[in-house]
Amino acid sequence: MSNYFEALGLKEFPVPTQADVKSAFRRQAQQWHPDRDPKNAERFKLISAAYTGLQSQHDIEDYVWRLHAAILTKSQQSWVIAWAEVTGEQAPNFT
Repeated sequence: MSNYFEALGLKEFPVPTQADVKSAFRRQAQQWHPDRDPKNAERFKLISAAYTGLQSQHDIEDYVWRLHAAILTKSQQSWVIAWAEVTGEQAPNFT
């Protein structure tokens, strides 16, 4: 499992809402809770970390940016930052 959305069984697009994340967490937590099967402890930790990392809508949108920033070249990153400055949006931090 490589990212939080996969851990929770969500798709990146359209960007999930807080309600989507909460619902997905509850569904996955019930299925993978260690009380049901102690072998599920690691999977449950991953699901819990995903839920913790996606607490607010800002966190969710920032996470989507970071997922896609990893595949952008430096010139593409510069373009995204410049576009954010022109539109007045908050530029993502690619570091």
